Amino acid sequence: MKRFIPLFFTMAAALLCPALLLCSCSGKWRFTFLSVRMKGNGDGTLTATAQNEFSLGAGTDYSELTVYYSEEYTTDIDNMQIAESQAADITNERGEFALTVKAKRGFFCAVLKYTVDGESAHLQSETINYDENGTRIQTS
Repeated sequence: MKRFIPLFFTMAAALLCPALLLCSCSGKWRFTFLSVRMKGNGDGTLTATAQNEFSLGAGTDYSELTVYYSEEYTTDIDNMQIAESQAADITNERGEFALTVKAKRGFFCAVLKYTVDGESAHLQSETINYDENGTRIQTS
């Protein structure tokens, strides 16, 4: 039985891998799981992180990470100011990009704008209230 289990997984991998390679090379499908989040560092800065968590096929074609700020709570980025923005290379599987900004009292969120196969989309983090030290302020 001990010999059968590794042999089974080896045969399954040998059968699946060529199929995955053929499908991804055709360029007809792509699966990418992206995430974006904010974190207060407690040292007067905040860090937004965008990550390509998992990809089948190729990853994103282009991405940009932007940190937004507002004195008042809102989730609408059109009503917020851009604190910082940079192109984010997360095109590789498990690619990660971090953008650090100076903290100030107010509400921050991060937005990852990306393009896959010519179609643009965006992913927005939660809007979080921070103080000037970069410490999250709990709101009820």
